[in-house]
Amino acid sequence: MRAKLKFYLSQKKKVSTVIVVSLHYRGARYRIFTGEKVESQYWIHSAQKCKEGKLYSDGEKINARLESWKWIIEKALDKFTEINPPDQDELLQEINRIKNGSSEKNEYLTVWIEDFIPRSGRAPSTKKRYKTTLNILKSYQGKKKLRFKDVDISFYRELKTWMEKEPRQYSLNFFGSVIKHIKTFMNEAEEELHHGNKEHLNPKFITSQETADTIYLTEAELLKIHNLVIDWEMILKEFPKINNQNLARKLKSYQVIKDRFMLGCFTALRVSDFSRLSQVNMEEDFIRIKPLKGTQKNSDVVIPIHWVIKEIISRGFDWNKKVYDQKINAAIKPICKMAGIKGKVSLSRTEGGKLVTTTHEKYELVTTHTARRSAATNMFKAGIPTLAIMMITGHKTEKSFLKYIKVSQEENAEMLKDHPFFRKS
Repeated sequence: MRAKLKFYLSQKKKVSTVIVVSLHYRGARYRIFTGEKVESQYWIHSAQKCKEGKLYSDGEKINARLESWKWIIEKALDKFTEINPPDQDELLQEINRIKNGSSEKNEYLTVWIEDFIPRSGRAPSTKKRYKTTLNILKSYQGKKKLRFKDVDISFYRELKTWMEKEPRQYSLNFFGSVIKHIKTFMNEAEEELHHGNKEHLNPKFITSQETADTIYLTEAELLKIHNLVIDWEMILKEFPKINNQNLARKLKSYQVIKDRFMLGCFTALRVSDFSRLSQVNMEEDFIRIKPLKGTQKNSDVVIPIHWVIKEIISRGFDWNKKVYDQKINAAIKPICKMAGIKGKVSLSRTEGGKLVTTTHEKYELVTTHTARRSAATNMFKAGIPTLAIMMITGHKTEKSFLKYIKVSQEENAEMLKDHPFFRKS
């Protein structure tokens, strides 16, 4: 029986998408990702190919590669002469053998990940997290390399148990992030035709997560930080062994870091965005910026300029002084301590399958992300509509947003007490 082969776009509504093969052979149907990307506007659906010429210079090259795909698939089908058609995995393995030749990358997940990370096009911070997951998998697999076909629900359960055991005792959220990356790797590798394993799509193969037990800074605490005038005595108190030269540098850098942190606390931007804000982003009453991450990536987000930010700018804030997030994380804790951010905070999270509670001083828990969470929470407490805040933060659902902000039962009751429902009309 002759094979029926058709090329189509996986997501034709997207600006750029992957070309997929729909194959019918001996009553069986197959879906094969080519890995070839095309700009949707230049795809001719009726002809199953790209436009060519000056308008789309890549069209001719892509069409040539699609012809190669036809040849490879037809040659792969030649192997299967028996009455029963091959299953998806068998066909993909044969296509891979012809297309790439035999190599470890076509069979072993960890070998493929190692090759994928540098060419993934992801942000450096994402690549760093991918490498962490790769190291976890290498440690888990030992001498026996993990294959694509090994990734199933049994693997999921065994990895979870392994990560919970001594001496590792990883948190539930960390396990969830590893699983999230594994699902990404499996999807990407499938598009490159390295496997046809669908086990990672099993409803039980879930990205485990518990609501993070984190803090936010109230508006009153933020104003304490904003109004803090850092002097050399404060620096000496925190760093008694510091020499005069470093004292002067730290004094200057702490003021810059404090003001940068405040930009995040009154915009709800990520550190990757508030750390690069410049005069270019400032309009008369608004901040306009294209976020580097999240659902709003490369789309304009417009935020009213808070009066605190206006005060910072009026004091002669130097937009040219950039500060990396590592430096902000290191400095913001002593700055918060200087500003009098006090109080014991208990945090609970699952580690090694057990609930662990630890106690800290509040200032010890402040990070760059505290700025974004504080802004979102304080906007909510101020009565700004949830959907309006979500347009800034980029949360897709109200449910995920309400998990993100930090409002205690007492704070919620305080917000509700003046509602007409609770008052006599």
